[in-house]
Amino acid sequence: MVQHLLAAVFARAQALRPRIPPHRRVAPRARSRRIKTMGNRLFVGNLSFQISDSDLQQAFQPYGAVKEVKLMTDRETGRSRGFAFVEMTSAADAQRAIEALHGASLDGRPLRVSEAEERRPSFSGPPSGGGGGGGYGRKPSRGGDRY
Repeated sequence: MVQHLLAAVFARAQALRPRIPPHRRVAPRARSRRIKTMGNRLFVGNLSFQISDSDLQQAFQPYGAVKEVKLMTDRETGRSRGFAFVEMTSAADAQRAIEALHGASLDGRPLRVSEAEERRPSFSGPPSGGGGGGGYGRKPSRGGDRY
C-alpha cells in the first residue's frame, strides 16, 4: 500500500516537472564552474589607505621570499583602494603567510589575506542589439492625459 502510494506521488511529481527541450538543456558541469585560485598569489584586503608597497613587502617577508607587491590605487586620486596582491615565490610560502597574517593587525586594521582568485572574464558574447526602441506607444511623461 505504502509503495503504491509513493509510486503514485512520484509519478505525479514527474508529470508536473517542466519539460525542457533537448536543445535547451545545459550540461550539469557547465552550470557550476569552480573558481580557480592562483597558488602563490595572495589577495590582501582591509588595508589602511596610508600603507605602501614597502610596508606590505616587510610584513610578508618573514614568511618567504616576496616576488611582487601590487597595491591597487585609484586612477584619479592615486590613493590606495584598500587592497593589494602579493605574489610569493612558492605556494608553501603563500600558505604560511595566509595562516600567519589573516586577521593580524597592520596599521591598526585586521588584514584579510586569502589566495587570489583568477579574474572572472567579462561577458564577450554577441552584441545585445542596443537599447530600447524609443518612445513609440508610450504615454508622454508630462502634460497630463492626451490619450
